[in-house]
Amino acid sequence: MPTRYIEIPTPIILKDPVSKEPLLNDGQPETWDFKLIISKIMSNPKWGESYAAMRAQAAIEDALAEAKDGVMVVAEEDWNRLKDAAENPRSQVITTMGPQVVQGFFGVHPTLARQLVPLLAPIVDAKTERPRKV
Repeated sequence: MPTRYIEIPTPIILKDPVSKEPLLNDGQPETWDFKLIISKIMSNPKWGESYAAMRAQAAIEDALAEAKDGVMVVAEEDWNRLKDAAENPRSQVITTMGPQVVQGFFGVHPTLARQLVPLLAPIVDAKTERPRKV
Protein backbone atom coordinates (compact mmCIF):
# COMPACT_ATOMS: atom_id res chain seq x y z
CA MET A 1 0.00 0.00 0.00
CA PRO A 2 1.48 3.40 -0.96
CA THR A 3 2.37 5.67 1.94
CA ARG A 4 3.19 9.31 2.57
CA TYR A 5 5.75 10.67 4.99
CA ILE A 6 4.96 13.89 6.81
CA GLU A 7 7.85 15.65 8.53
CA ILE A 8 6.53 17.11 11.77
CA PRO A 9 7.34 20.84 11.76
CA THR A 10 8.51 22.92 14.69
CA PRO A 11 5.88 24.93 16.59
CA ILE A 12 5.06 28.47 15.55
CA ILE A 13 4.11 31.56 17.54
CA LEU A 14 1.25 33.56 16.08
CA LYS A 15 2.06 37.24 15.62
CA ASP A 16 0.02 40.37 15.26
CA PRO A 17 -0.09 41.00 11.49
CA VAL A 18 0.61 44.73 11.93
CA SER A 19 3.05 45.02 14.83
CA LYS A 20 4.62 41.56 14.29
CA GLU A 21 4.63 41.16 18.08
CA PRO A 22 3.67 37.73 19.46
CA LEU A 23 -0.01 37.31 20.24
CA LEU A 24 -0.55 36.49 23.88
CA ASN A 25 -2.91 34.02 25.50
CA ASP A 26 -3.04 34.34 29.30
CA GLY A 27 0.21 36.29 29.12
CA GLN A 28 2.03 33.60 27.13
CA PRO A 29 2.82 33.59 23.39
CA GLU A 30 0.06 31.91 21.33
CA THR A 31 1.95 28.80 20.22
CA TRP A 32 0.62 26.27 17.70
CA ASP A 33 2.28 22.91 17.20
CA PHE A 34 1.61 20.04 14.82
CA LYS A 35 -0.61 18.16 17.27
CA LEU A 36 -2.80 21.25 17.61
CA ILE A 37 -3.11 21.77 13.85
CA ILE A 38 -4.03 18.09 13.40
CA SER A 39 -6.68 18.41 16.13
CA LYS A 40 -8.08 21.49 14.36
CA ILE A 41 -8.12 19.65 11.03
CA MET A 42 -9.87 16.71 12.70
CA SER A 43 -12.75 18.99 13.71
CA ASN A 44 -13.72 19.28 10.02
CA PRO A 45 -17.23 17.81 9.63
CA LYS A 46 -16.00 15.76 6.64
CA TRP A 47 -14.53 13.22 9.07
CA GLY A 48 -18.02 12.21 10.20
CA GLU A 49 -19.55 11.81 6.73
CA SER A 50 -18.74 8.12 6.21
CA TYR A 51 -17.25 5.06 7.81
CA ALA A 52 -14.24 5.35 5.48
CA ALA A 53 -13.66 8.93 6.67
CA MET A 54 -13.93 7.90 10.33
CA ARG A 55 -11.50 5.03 9.73
CA ALA A 56 -9.07 7.44 8.04
CA GLN A 57 -9.39 9.88 10.94
CA ALA A 58 -8.51 7.14 13.43
CA ALA A 59 -5.56 5.99 11.29
CA ILE A 60 -4.21 9.55 11.02
CA GLU A 61 -4.48 10.16 14.76
CA ASP A 62 -2.76 6.80 15.42
CA ALA A 63 -0.01 7.68 12.93
CA LEU A 64 0.65 10.93 14.77
CA ALA A 65 0.81 9.14 18.12
CA GLU A 66 3.23 6.58 16.63
CA ALA A 67 5.44 9.09 14.77
CA LYS A 68 9.15 8.36 15.12
CA ASP A 69 12.13 10.61 14.46
CA GLY A 70 9.82 13.52 13.66
CA VAL A 71 8.12 11.69 10.80
CA MET A 72 4.49 10.62 10.56
CA VAL A 73 3.72 7.70 8.21
CA VAL A 74 0.25 7.74 6.64
CA ALA A 75 -1.41 5.49 4.05
CA GLU A 76 -1.86 7.29 0.73
CA GLU A 77 -5.67 7.10 0.84
CA ASP A 78 -5.74 8.55 4.38
CA TRP A 79 -3.24 11.24 3.38
CA ASN A 80 -5.52 12.26 0.48
CA ARG A 81 -8.33 12.92 2.97
CA LEU A 82 -5.98 14.73 5.37
CA LYS A 83 -4.59 16.86 2.53
CA ASP A 84 -8.10 17.79 1.39
CA ALA A 85 -9.14 18.76 4.93
CA ALA A 86 -5.97 20.85 5.33
CA GLU A 87 -6.48 22.61 1.99
CA ASN A 88 -10.25 23.12 2.41
CA PRO A 89 -10.81 23.87 6.09
CA ARG A 90 -14.30 23.80 7.56
CA SER A 91 -15.51 23.59 11.09
CA GLN A 92 -18.86 23.11 12.72
CA VAL A 93 -20.20 25.53 15.29
CA ILE A 94 -23.38 25.39 17.31
CA THR A 95 -25.53 28.51 17.00
CA THR A 96 -29.04 29.46 18.06
CA MET A 97 -30.05 28.16 14.62
CA GLY A 98 -28.42 24.77 15.31
CA PRO A 99 -25.16 23.33 13.96
CA GLN A 100 -23.63 25.38 11.15
CA VAL A 101 -20.64 24.55 8.95
CA VAL A 102 -18.23 27.47 8.73
CA GLN A 103 -15.60 27.88 6.02
CA GLY A 104 -12.17 28.95 7.20
CA PHE A 105 -9.54 27.82 9.59
CA PHE A 106 -11.10 26.97 12.93
CA GLY A 107 -11.50 30.33 14.57
CA VAL A 108 -8.28 31.85 13.26
CA HIS A 109 -8.84 35.30 11.80
CA PRO A 110 -8.06 35.41 8.05
CA THR A 111 -5.22 37.88 8.65
CA LEU A 112 -3.51 35.24 10.80
CA ALA A 113 -4.27 32.20 8.65
CA ARG A 114 -1.18 32.64 6.46
CA GLN A 115 0.97 32.09 9.55
CA LEU A 116 -0.27 28.49 9.67
CA VAL A 117 1.35 27.61 6.33
CA PRO A 118 4.52 26.18 7.97
CA LEU A 119 2.31 23.70 9.85
CA LEU A 120 0.14 22.84 6.83
CA ALA A 121 2.81 22.62 4.13
CA PRO A 122 4.32 19.34 5.40
CA ILE A 123 0.86 17.76 5.09
CA VAL A 124 0.13 19.11 1.62
CA ASP A 125 3.67 18.39 0.41
CA ALA A 126 4.06 14.98 2.08
CA LYS A 127 6.84 12.87 0.60
CA THR A 128 6.53 9.48 -1.06
CA GLU A 129 9.87 8.39 0.45
CA ARG A 130 10.98 8.52 4.07
CA PRO A 131 13.11 11.63 4.67
CA ARG A 132 16.72 10.89 5.53
CA LYS A 133 18.14 11.94 8.87
CA VAL A 134 20.73 14.67 8.63
